[in-house]
Amino acid sequence: MIMNILVFGATGAVGSRVLAEALSRGHKVTAVVRNPDALKKLPPAVMGIIGNADTPEEIAALSIGLDVVISATRPPEGQEQDLVNTAKALLEGLRNTGVRLLLVGGAASLIVPDVPETLV
Repeated sequence: MIMNILVFGATGAVGSRVLAEALSRGHKVTAVVRNPDALKKLPPAVMGIIGNADTPEEIAALSIGLDVVISATRPPEGQEQDLVNTAKALLEGLRNTGVRLLLVGGAASLIVPDVPETLV
């Protein structure tokens, strides 16, 4: 079954892998990026659009005709709380659409108190 997928954060470390996997399985993918320059990084098979995962109305409008929305966004360092706001906006925007939501993240380095090395 070919799905219509929308990916927020499609050019990031995790989002680019999500995008590649969806394409390898033959799905139709639309990538949402914040920075217009990021559109150049997208594979030719992907439709790229400028958008924001923090606006419920925009999310609802972008989700028309989709099977799933995948969010692989990452806030700037020090603004990790923004992930909560983004998740709330995605849930609100998709509430009445019937479109499924998948939130994905990645692994990062871990600084442990009293441990001189960064754990990876």
